[in-house]
Amino acid sequence: APTDPWLQELLEERRQKDEFMGRHPESPFVSARVPFNPLRYFPPDPKFRVRGRIVRMVTPQEAYLRTNRDGSAVMRYIGELVFALKGRELRLRVYHAGRGSEPTSSSRSATRPAAARATARDGT
Repeated sequence: APTDPWLQELLEERRQKDEFMGRHPESPFVSARVPFNPLRYFPPDPKFRVRGRIVRMVTPQEAYLRTNRDGSAVMRYIGELVFALKGRELRLRVYHAGRGSEPTSSSRSATRPAAARATARDGT
C-alpha cells in the first residue's frame, strides 16, 4: 500500500469514482443497466501535483453547464483556481452547485491553499 498521503488520497478518490459509476443508483450506467468497466487512469505522477489559490469573483455569476443526464445544470461561477505547471500559469474555473458561494471539500478549508490535480500528461 502507498505511504504518501497524496497518493493514498488520489487512489481512494479513483476507487470511489469507480464504485459510484458501477453501483450507485444515480450512476447513468446503473440507471441504464449498462455494464461499467473501471476507468483507465494515467499512472499517478507527482510532477502534476500542484498547489494553487482560489481567486474569487466579487459577484458570482450564474452559469448553465451541459450535463450528461438532464441537458444542463445551473451553477455559479465563483472564481478561478490559479496554479503553475511546467513554468506556465494556468487557470481553472471554479463552479459551485450548492447554496452560497463556498466550494465544498471533504478535506480542505476554503481558506487554505487549494490543491489541484492535473490529469493531462502534457500539461495542457
